[in-house]
Amino acid sequence: MTERAFVKSINSRTAAEVRREVSDSFNTSTSSQAASVDVEPVVPIDYEAYIAEHRDQLLADSEKHLLLFPEDDVEVFTAPRVYRTLEIPVPGAAKRSTDVLVQECVQGFMADWHSLRRKHGSFYGSDSHAKHGFHHSDSFLKKLPSHEYEIDMDQQEVLDREERSSKMSMQSSVSSTFNDEFDSTESDELLEDLVQPVENIKQIDHMNQLARKRDHYTKLFDLYPLPSRDAVLEVRTPAPLPPEQHGLKILVKVIDLRFECAFEPIFAELALYDAKERKKISESFYMDMNSSEMYHMLDDHSRERSMASLSRNAIFSITYPNPEVFLVLRLEKILQKGDISEAAEPYYREMDRKTLDKAKNAAKQFCQQLGQYRMPLAWTAINVVDIITGNKASGQEPVGAERVERSQSLSSSTSSVGVDKRASAIEGSSSLLKKKDAPLSQQQVAQPSESVKEEGSMGNMLNNSFRPVTLTVQAFFKQESDKLADEDLYRHLAEMKNKGAILNRKLKSIPGTLKLDISPPYSQLPCCLTSNLWQVEPYTDMNRRPTREIEEFPSKPVYHPNTVYKNMLYIYPQSLDFRKCKGRNIGVKIQFMGGEDPDNDALQVIYGHSSGPKFVRETWTTVLYHDKSPEFYNEIKVELPAQLTTRHHILFTFYHISCMKPRPHEVEFQEPNLLGYTWIPLLEDGELHTGPYGLCVCSEQLPAAYSRQKADGALPNLKWIENRKPLFKVFTHAVSTVHPQDATLSKFMKRFLEHQFEVGSEQEERELISRIVELPTAASEPLVKFLHATLNGLFCLLVRPLFSEGNALVQETAFAALSHIAHHIQAQLDLPQDKHGHNTLLASYIQHVLVAPVGPPSQGSNKSRTTVTSDQGSKSTDYKSQRTTTHSLSIGGVHHAYLYQLGDRERGNFSENQQRKLLHEEIAMMWLFSENSKMQEESMSVAWFFFGAMIKTMAQHLHQAGMLSSFHTKVFAGSYFHDLEKLVNSIAIKIAEKHILNVSYARSLNKDLAFFLMDAYSLLDRGFVCHMIRNYIKTLALAPADYNLTEFKLDLFRVVCSHEHYIALNLPILLSVDPLSPTTGSCNLPFIQLMATLTAEFKQYHFLVGLVLSELAYVLAGRTPKLREQAIELIRDLLVSHDADPRYQSQQSRERIALLYLPLLSIVLDNLEDLYHGDGWDDWARSFERTTEVRRSVIVKEDKEIPSGNKSANPVSKATTNQQQMGPSSTRNLLLCFLWVLHNIDPVHLFHWWTTLPIIRLNALLSVLDLCSACFEYKGKSAEVKQSMMPASKGTAARNRLAGVILGKAGGSATERMLQRHETMAAAVSISPSLSSGGVATERWSKTVWATPTSGGSDNRLQSGNFDIEATFEGCLAAEATLIVLDTLEILIQAAEAVDTLRLILPRVLEVLIHLLTCSESVSMMEHIFATQRSIVVKFPDLLFEEETERCADLCIRMLKHCSSAHSRIRTLASASLYLLMRQNYVNESNFSRIKVQITVALSSIVAGDLKFDEYNLRRSLKTLVTYADTDLLPELEKTDFPDQVRELSAKLHRILLDTVKLKESHEDPAVLMDLMYRISKGYQNSPDLRLSWLQYLAGKHSEYQNYPEAAMCLVHAAALVAEYLYLLEGVSYMPVGCVAFKGISFNVLEESAVSDDAEMCLEEEGMCTDILFSEKGMIGLLEQAANFFWEARLYEAVYEIYKIVVPICCAQRQFKELNNIHTKQIKCIQDITL
Repeated sequence: MTERAFVKSINSRTAAEVRREVSDSFNTSTSSQAASVDVEPVVPIDYEAYIAEHRDQLLADSEKHLLLFPEDDVEVFTAPRVYRTLEIPVPGAAKRSTDVLVQECVQGFMADWHSLRRKHGSFYGSDSHAKHGFHHSDSFLKKLPSHEYEIDMDQQEVLDREERSSKMSMQSSVSSTFNDEFDSTESDELLEDLVQPVENIKQIDHMNQLARKRDHYTKLFDLYPLPSRDAVLEVRTPAPLPPEQHGLKILVKVIDLRFECAFEPIFAELALYDAKERKKISESFYMDMNSSEMYHMLDDHSRERSMASLSRNAIFSITYPNPEVFLVLRLEKILQKGDISEAAEPYYREMDRKTLDKAKNAAKQFCQQLGQYRMPLAWTAINVVDIITGNKASGQEPVGAERVERSQSLSSSTSSVGVDKRASAIEGSSSLLKKKDAPLSQQQVAQPSESVKEEGSMGNMLNNSFRPVTLTVQAFFKQESDKLADEDLYRHLAEMKNKGAILNRKLKSIPGTLKLDISPPYSQLPCCLTSNLWQVEPYTDMNRRPTREIEEFPSKPVYHPNTVYKNMLYIYPQSLDFRKCKGRNIGVKIQFMGGEDPDNDALQVIYGHSSGPKFVRETWTTVLYHDKSPEFYNEIKVELPAQLTTRHHILFTFYHISCMKPRPHEVEFQEPNLLGYTWIPLLEDGELHTGPYGLCVCSEQLPAAYSRQKADGALPNLKWIENRKPLFKVFTHAVSTVHPQDATLSKFMKRFLEHQFEVGSEQEERELISRIVELPTAASEPLVKFLHATLNGLFCLLVRPLFSEGNALVQETAFAALSHIAHHIQAQLDLPQDKHGHNTLLASYIQHVLVAPVGPPSQGSNKSRTTVTSDQGSKSTDYKSQRTTTHSLSIGGVHHAYLYQLGDRERGNFSENQQRKLLHEEIAMMWLFSENSKMQEESMSVAWFFFGAMIKTMAQHLHQAGMLSSFHTKVFAGSYFHDLEKLVNSIAIKIAEKHILNVSYARSLNKDLAFFLMDAYSLLDRGFVCHMIRNYIKTLALAPADYNLTEFKLDLFRVVCSHEHYIALNLPILLSVDPLSPTTGSCNLPFIQLMATLTAEFKQYHFLVGLVLSELAYVLAGRTPKLREQAIELIRDLLVSHDADPRYQSQQSRERIALLYLPLLSIVLDNLEDLYHGDGWDDWARSFERTTEVRRSVIVKEDKEIPSGNKSANPVSKATTNQQQMGPSSTRNLLLCFLWVLHNIDPVHLFHWWTTLPIIRLNALLSVLDLCSACFEYKGKSAEVKQSMMPASKGTAARNRLAGVILGKAGGSATERMLQRHETMAAAVSISPSLSSGGVATERWSKTVWATPTSGGSDNRLQSGNFDIEATFEGCLAAEATLIVLDTLEILIQAAEAVDTLRLILPRVLEVLIHLLTCSESVSMMEHIFATQRSIVVKFPDLLFEEETERCADLCIRMLKHCSSAHSRIRTLASASLYLLMRQNYVNESNFSRIKVQITVALSSIVAGDLKFDEYNLRRSLKTLVTYADTDLLPELEKTDFPDQVRELSAKLHRILLDTVKLKESHEDPAVLMDLMYRISKGYQNSPDLRLSWLQYLAGKHSEYQNYPEAAMCLVHAAALVAEYLYLLEGVSYMPVGCVAFKGISFNVLEESAVSDDAEMCLEEEGMCTDILFSEKGMIGLLEQAANFFWEARLYEAVYEIYKIVVPICCAQRQFKELNNIHTKQIKCIQDITL
């Protein structure tokens, strides 16, 4: 039989399943509303069109600076290059050179810096000081409001109070009568103005509002200092200007150099050697330390002496320091007859006068004869790094008898010198690095590269300045004639480092003295010369010996672009083999030739040595006596001509130097004998060639045009020594910033520079392409050195005209080369990068060097462009058009269809057929349509580089067109918008594809795109940029959902929203200008409702803030802890930036901005249950007990759980154990943002909005306010003070547990809400698990939690030295939060007065206010709180006097607590408010019985719960109440007994205080204390409320001492008392008939029946027996707790008897689940009994 259709739809679920489903639906979290947040981005408005349409209205707006971009927003500026030297360090010949490569390089060295900046860049939201830590300056702290907290009272005041209380106790114990004691108490100051009759409550409210306004602090986030975070994503530090390259600078001053026997001139040469790398790492520094007497011995050979040659101080640079860097000193003397040993012989022995004169005469003869020739004498070496770092081993024998004197402190003139060359900056350029001039593409200077870091602690030590060192060397090593080569020196240095003592024994020492000062060079060093002899500022004295900067030859490649002109060649003769030649004393003359004539063509470009001309035409090597195969160590430095030709060469001429003494008839100076020639051509294949050479030596006169050939013996018809063997070995090394010394790089540069924009023949084009293709194969070091010129050339090629229509191979190849070079420098070279991973060299080029090249007019550019971009139509459309193109997005093997809108709106003013090609357009086109996958990957890996180039060249294009300050709607070509949109879409696709497989790649690309979009807002059509962001979001939404994609979106939002005109981009428009018109759908809602919710219209007109808030709502619903934290921090940092922005300090501006964030309030309300609430009330040090809880609480043993399963069903408690709950830090941040909006928004908007909300929504709002009060409560400075306020009872931490058990799931009563809220607030100071993805960690609601940095870094705010400052900020923040809560409560009260249906929220408002009285507040805040409380009592007396008593009880206990305050002002305020409460109750009802009862019970609870309670201060407050009553002139109180009742109440309260004295006296004796508490409770049998309270306190105290049977019996008596009351009141059949029903447990319970008569009288007395415990649920709760204690005591019979009483009640109430639990327990009891 076929089943009928309607039967199929019948649900066959069981009744239990239906009940479970209904129960689950009621327990559904309100945050489920946020789970359905729609993140589909709406179509943004056309921003430019809207601004143009409403421009007149916007200009008339008083806050137009919020709505419009300033006209001078972006500035393209040129900063003059600042040189260290007095003149531009480029020689005139170089400026006039016709060599295209030299011209290009020289122009680069002389060009100014071309930079871009946003004038308002200093207003970056995320770059404000508040975001990176807070100021501790005295001026800032003085601006903060001053708040005085009772919790911070001096400890001495507390001790004085206790002493005073003790004396009062003794006096009261011996006083004759009670009245005398009370009358002798002094009252506090009376506040007469507060107790005056209220005639106009609205005026009072207005005065209260003004008072709160005066105490408000405008900048809320100034009071919430955030931990310093160096890695803030959106902050970009400007790239430094390209500096000159140098490493660790060391100033060496030669103070003294002498021998004991000074009889001839000695010449010194200093240089640095790296023994580890076996390389000379500096040029030689020549110095002359001879006396005038010694120098005059060379008068026959002396020439003009330049000041540069007289220098005795040198600055060395070490880029790669290591422990094996030595400063080597070589000593030379005038050539003489005899070898080195003979020449050194006079220095070994002591000489008498005669011998010394003889030696001087011989020296004079050799100086006259051989004065221009030198011979080696001695050497020594100093381990520089060990000396300046103090690392010399104590047991190591000093080499050369060194003595080191280290200065005790740094000289005031010295400055820190870092190891890393990258830390340096050009002097005078600091102004360009100021934040206010921040360029669009900013970068942060990176840390030292790994190549420096690998030196370990050496580099770290030398990063700091070192102490000046004075070093004295007292001996030198004699130079061995057969060990002159560098290899021999490196072996000696290695032995010196490892076994110095062996070297001392191995080599012969010459006694002498060398004294050096080694120190860091101080700034503004006067009279300094560069390595190519340019004078450095300041150069004050032309006649002063200068300090020379010594050129460094780094031991490893240095990747640093050339920035100054240098063109020097170093020649190093190494060895000569003339063993088959007649010559013996061989000297080599070296000349730099410009032609073949040795007499006329020798150029004066060789740097002179010491005490000579600046430049010379020739120089000589050292000469070794009678050595036919000499080795050399000489260095010849040559200033290369700016323009080299094929005729330039180095000529070496070999001579035999005769050392024989001339005969009498011969002249003193004899010409040397010529032995031969050889040479080195400078150019090889048109390029400067350097390196090692093995040269043949020609013994005949050289022929004409020899210089164009190599000296390899190939020249015919010449006689070569030893048949063309390479007898002479020489090495050349060039330090040139105009010659690349790389054939590939040089050929490309020359090929491009020769033609530039000229299109050549097909063969020439192919050659150019081949040069570009070879360019990536160039060596890395020269490529980086000539980086600026190379990149300039490649960018120029992009705008070069096409060879033919559709042929863009040159452009494509150039873009591929750009991608490869940028990728190679970024990823493959060990170079510094900023925090975003951007190479600082590339960033510096983009920001300061790049200038958009201007190509020739391109007549056919449009056609060729259309050919390349074949899918682009010639007819342009608006980017908002609905024409779509479908593409396939492949992500993870799945193809997704996506749509994007074409963006080629036609831009006027420019005719595309006549305009020149623009670099930003060509970059976008070539990047978009590149087909090579490798090139795509490389270009994407350096996307930031191309984005930066596009941004800068776009700005330069606008500047050149004079449209930088105009609207950006008709500036750029439509085809460019089309390409740009497609490019952004393709990048978004790439991010979506790589977000799982290559997260770091996708994150970097996403970050680069974010910065580009942010920068584009300042240059492009802003509506178009919003459109690109929308497409980006849609593309990522089509990818498989993943954590990374959401994180990427948040990162992009953070960067984009850091734009300095972020507010203007969100259109914070006025109501009169607001485009949200009532058209369709949600637009029919009132304006404030549209602004308060994330409607489509809101997100359309406030696009960016709509995206951020929508994403926040989405992330909070997703419940991923890290994403929640990231999204909340994004909102927080945005608000921090608004708070700190000086442009938005007016009240109108802040109100307008806050209105944009109004939906944030709804988002917080939606996620109320996910906020951190804590898991218990474990710390009562910060809060006061609530009357209702204390009266209902007994202490439950915490370390055991009874098997009854009776646990609190508090939904908030459930939320606290939810694994998806927010952490405390995130909750605090979100709540602070919530308060910021409330603080700054116009109250009128809130009033109108809240009048439209339902009650449940407003109750949620009040819950959030309540949570804010606990979250930002002030904790106090001193832990000792807080400890002194702790209750004496150790078990009081669990008193809250009974309330939930008693009430169960009471349906919506005020008491239940109060308890739940109280537990929630108590969690603010309790230890509770912080739930995160990483696990569970113990955290607290304290500033140590709220200040915990989410990024994992340490919080510098918690240093002990800042504790007082921290307390100041915490106190100010707590006070401001309280004021905001009070202001909000006042708005809610006004809404309730305006709309009758909203009066239901008033009880909840009062509860929040009572909680504020519970918190630790400052004195000034207490004034505001009490003022609001008094206003509520006057306007709504029924809240306290006609409804449930719990609120009245809570209020009374708070007031009594403050009446006992140690601070007189708080006491006077509390006394006045309490008196007005009693008076209001009396005026309304002709008595104040309810207040009497509640105050009496409250005081009893205080006395029993806190034995350190200050009864002396409370007694003064009671006396103040009596004084108020006696002096009150209110007409309604005339001829009434009100003063008598007040006096009677005060007397009764005073008697209760006497119990405090008795309890304090016996608090150390538990037995006596229990007996005393029993007697007190017995004494209140005529007062059921007090009797019930004291029974509970007695039970709690027994439980604390683990007296479980006694505790249980106390609760049984309490339940019997309640049963008596219920029987008299209702007498229902299922309830026990008074206390008789309890006799099965104990016959002593029958004594509670004696109270029944009193209870019957209480039914007729106002305020008596109205507590919630006098109810069925209250009695059951008391019995449940009694059963638990009996279970602990293993009295199972008593447990069984209790449940016999409870079962009928549960049956009557149909609580089947509870019955199931009870019967289970009864069975367990029976089983345990029968065992």
